[in-house]
Amino acid sequence: MPEVTCGDARAVLEAVSAGRPVPASDAWKVLFERRAIAGAPDAASLTDIGRHVLGELALRAYRCDGWPLDRLAEHEALVLGDLDATAHAAEYFLSDLGPVVPDTALPFLRVVSTGLANRRESPEELAERFRNVWGMLEVMQGDPRDRLLAVELLMASGASMSQIYSPMVVTVEALRAAGAVRAVGAAAVLHLEGPGASSDPVARWKAARQMVPSDEAAALLATVLDQPAQKAAFDAFRARFDREADIGGKISAAIYLASQGDRPDGLVDRVLETARRLKGRNLRPLLTAALLASEHPLAAGELIDWVDKASDLAARRQLAVDPAELHALGIALVEGLPRTLFSTEGAPAGPPPGPLGEASTLLAMHAWIYRPILDPQFERAAAQPIRGVATSG
Repeated sequence: MPEVTCGDARAVLEAVSAGRPVPASDAWKVLFERRAIAGAPDAASLTDIGRHVLGELALRAYRCDGWPLDRLAEHEALVLGDLDATAHAAEYFLSDLGPVVPDTALPFLRVVSTGLANRRESPEELAERFRNVWGMLEVMQGDPRDRLLAVELLMASGASMSQIYSPMVVTVEALRAAGAVRAVGAAAVLHLEGPGASSDPVARWKAARQMVPSDEAAALLATVLDQPAQKAAFDAFRARFDREADIGGKISAAIYLASQGDRPDGLVDRVLETARRLKGRNLRPLLTAALLASEHPLAAGELIDWVDKASDLAARRQLAVDPAELHALGIALVEGLPRTLFSTEGAPAGPPPGPLGEASTLLAMHAWIYRPILDPQFERAAAQPIRGVATSG
């Protein structure tokens, strides 16, 4: 039998859905045998299976119409299997590290566990490293929610704790003296590129803190502004996003994208289209779109469809109960998919981010997307101007 492509199958299903008669064909026969269609070619109807298949094909037509139908089914099973395996690994981290984290920070371990699972390393070794870094940061005191983010960032950056620890202690104390509420997380960001990566990080943080109402965002922005190419990228992203009306997360999206280094052509257009479709689903749709679109070269509709599928898997794995949290965990799971899964001919992946880019993704997920869901009061309290300096969102 000749090969049936996704485009062939989609054309038949769309015709049946519209009530048009369809000539018998190889595509018709395959769909009929797989119970996507019921009835005769001149008086057919879609089954529930057929409606589902049509939805999948329509979302992916732009890149998969030329694929054999079975190839798409195999590819979707591969992606879903990866997402479920990662969610399962997140379950392990939640169970194993739960006793390590104080009660006040425990809800945030969900997003941290997902980030750890996305690393595809030995869960036992990652858990042991987490315990070691957590123990070192405990002496820095402060809110355990702040320290939890710092542990996640330092593990992702691959920084040597023997080298970074002492400079971080100094920076934490200086940030607290300057009015930082979340000084440990901000210090971790400032030291992501290693000790001595830049001069006077606290002074640069103070300057950046006047531009953003968030300690960690100011730390990442200070790092971005310290690099001429990244500063130029930040200015360009912000200018483009400022023209958009009523889409949350403009400045955080600009900071995030600038921290990622070189990005593929057409990225901003895909980010904006994805953000428009996400509007109303979370507080920072533009930032969410930036995370997803910069990682995977997919159209907006397909990206969001994968987030919905991943959220369902997170619910089945009981990673969370609240729909908003499950949506955020779905974002984290999709963002963490191997880049090669969607690197097809015509849709190549962009260049992989460096250590700063990898850690900034975790920062964006944890502090800017997940934390406002769990603790909006803590978020508002930490967004006050420092030492009477007004900040802008």
